[in-house]
Amino acid sequence: MPNRRLLPTIYRVKKILFLLFLSSVFVFNPVSTLADIITNEGPGPSYSQTPKVSLTIVDITNPTTPILISPTNNQIITTGTPTFTWEESTDDRGINKYQWYLNGSLVYDNLPTGNQENSNYIYTHDTINGEYDLKIKNALSDGTYTWKVRVYDINGNYTDSATWTFRIDTFSPNFVVTNIGEIPTSISAKDPGTIPLSPIELDNNEPLIVATGEANSTVQATITIPGDPTQTYTTTINSGGNWTLQLGVFERGDIINIDFIITDQAGLVSVLNGVEFLIKEIIIVIPPTSSPSASPAISPSPSVSPSISPSPSPSPLPSPGIVIAPILISISNNATINENLPTFIWRQPPTNSPVTKYQFYLNDELFFDNIPNSDSNTDNYAIFYDPLTDEFNLDILNPLEDGTYTWKIKVFDENGTSSESVSWTFTITPFVSPSPPPLIPPIEIKVTPPREAIINFTQEIFERIPQPIKALIKLIPEEVVKTVEELAPVSAAVVATALPAASAFAIASQFGGNMSFQLFIRLLQSLGLLPVGKPQGIVFNSKTHEPVPFALLTIQSDRSNSVQTTETVVTDVHGVYRGIKLSPGLYFINVSHQDYIFPTKTQRPPYIQFKDYYMGEVFKVESEKQKQLFLIPVDPKIETEDKKSFKTKSRIFLSRIGRITQHLTVPLFFISGFLALVFPSLWNNVIFGLYALMMLQKLAISFKRPIITGVVVDESKNPLENAVIRVIEPETNELISVINTNKTGKFKIYAPKSIYHIEVNLPGYIWQEVAGSMSFYQVDASTKTQHIPIVMQSAETIYKDLFE
Repeated sequence: MPNRRLLPTIYRVKKILFLLFLSSVFVFNPVSTLADIITNEGPGPSYSQTPKVSLTIVDITNPTTPILISPTNNQIITTGTPTFTWEESTDDRGINKYQWYLNGSLVYDNLPTGNQENSNYIYTHDTINGEYDLKIKNALSDGTYTWKVRVYDINGNYTDSATWTFRIDTFSPNFVVTNIGEIPTSISAKDPGTIPLSPIELDNNEPLIVATGEANSTVQATITIPGDPTQTYTTTINSGGNWTLQLGVFERGDIINIDFIITDQAGLVSVLNGVEFLIKEIIIVIPPTSSPSASPAISPSPSVSPSISPSPSPSPLPSPGIVIAPILISISNNATINENLPTFIWRQPPTNSPVTKYQFYLNDELFFDNIPNSDSNTDNYAIFYDPLTDEFNLDILNPLEDGTYTWKIKVFDENGTSSESVSWTFTITPFVSPSPPPLIPPIEIKVTPPREAIINFTQEIFERIPQPIKALIKLIPEEVVKTVEELAPVSAAVVATALPAASAFAIASQFGGNMSFQLFIRLLQSLGLLPVGKPQGIVFNSKTHEPVPFALLTIQSDRSNSVQTTETVVTDVHGVYRGIKLSPGLYFINVSHQDYIFPTKTQRPPYIQFKDYYMGEVFKVESEKQKQLFLIPVDPKIETEDKKSFKTKSRIFLSRIGRITQHLTVPLFFISGFLALVFPSLWNNVIFGLYALMMLQKLAISFKRPIITGVVVDESKNPLENAVIRVIEPETNELISVINTNKTGKFKIYAPKSIYHIEVNLPGYIWQEVAGSMSFYQVDASTKTQHIPIVMQSAETIYKDLFE
């Protein structure tokens, strides 16, 4: 045990060591003082003077960051006096105050940790949720703002919250229709008085609606067409505040009604109802009046005296919580009817709260009250709701007197909030039988432009399509529909080039990978897409004697030639080839086709020259002016359907397509004309013009008279099909024409009037004429058309007569 006298000394040493420890933690601070820390404690003697030490505590810890809650970042709010909410901060020394900043500037300082209210704000502290609410009393103007909160602890340390942006929008969106078709307008959603009292009359169909409004607002346009389904369009006003709507083709003379609902990003709504227009009818008067164009398309009834139409009652501009006014449909504004028990029709746009009742006003007086939002029958009226059209039909059961009336509908929701439609005017007149026509009445003919007639007819057909099919059409992806719409201005070009392209691809498929630029040019010549010279020969089926279309002829130099040459040509749809030009030398021809074999295995008849039954022999060209006239037989491949490969079947199928497309000039003429009419554009008109030229060429040929006609028969007068008729210019030895006889053995030759040599070739037959050699005849067609009856004798019979 230590000596009692040493205890005070030990205690003092302990206290000094403790003070040294504290001094290493705290520094001088006049605000926070630690005093009277050391006192006499424990056993030991008392001293007259107790030592005291003053120390300062250093606070270097910032309070926690205030968490902003609302308005959320980039939020759009519809009140000018919003409430700002944030999560409270904490600090180990305690929170002293908060500051509220707007647009980077300090607005409210010394916001306490408790509740407070003054002339500028209401400030409350939710201790349960740990949140502060600052509701400002002075309204902010519409615009975009930033806000943040700064918190201080009791030692002056502070922390800033994040900076958030919000926008205040308290006004319903503006919307002004500046053009309807070719007519400038200034119809504003904020001023129903700008709505014209009578329909706007347009000359041109497919009007373009042009409007301006609050940027990025949504526009819903509802178009009501008499006798047709209601159309609804929804789009967004662009960032520049502009909006357009391209309408379709309407029946001329019908009054079209458009209702607009505009919703901005804050959810505020404006409505613009009852904008009417019509497309004026085109009327031809016979005999014409002094100014036909000045005649109105719709004349007012002569039995109705003019009356002043009342101005439409202003329709309130709904905002959140306000029920939207009904949209009137019929009886339309300024209409004249002969029915004393009329039906009134309106439509109710969607509202935030359920509709409880409607009121019907006639001449601004309440006529029917408590009209329900469903089907009902009373002694005075019957109300019917059509869910398909979303329309209410109100039938009046007690007749109205003749005269002029105004009518409107008022709607109430479950909160007692009401809104009323515009007021429309109508006149009831007694039925008046038409006055007797004048002695010489003018004849009025209503004319519908062809394009409008086609579109209206197409629309009528579409409306008659069964509903399941319509549902399937609606399943077509929007991307596909947009692509088709984008192709409309070039649709005729697409159709016109697609079929020839398919034809070229079908023909080129048989050549596989051997396609070259020269062969491609020859292919276009065979399709008639590029000009080519006079005919030089024909490739035919050795069994049926039918012409072989799209056969590839390769003309090669013999090895003895000093210069090696290769030429390629393709036969056309009639099996005729053209365009070979050879320099002097020796050559031979090879023929390739996916369905035929060359050379033929059939032996050449002895009475036929090698040029009329060419089998691959070498021939000589004496001069560049020499014409190579060959009739080339090929053998058909014999393949069963089971043995044909998929590649072979595909080539045959494509080859058939190539043949078919050669005969599509007439249908493509009508298709391109239809597309140019429905989708007028420069490309479509050019394509239609090209096909029109081709049609004129065909018509010119059809009206052209042949210079030589004839018929080829055998000894029994049976027609011989596919006999080759060659017409040759005697002086130049040029082949003018080469054709095959048809199924009845007939042929026609179109060429300039002159004297020609006619050659007829058909394996197994010989043409023996007194005036010429075998299968050769000269005809004078220089003055008039010559008809040649050709009787072919069987070669077998002739040989029997000669040698037996």
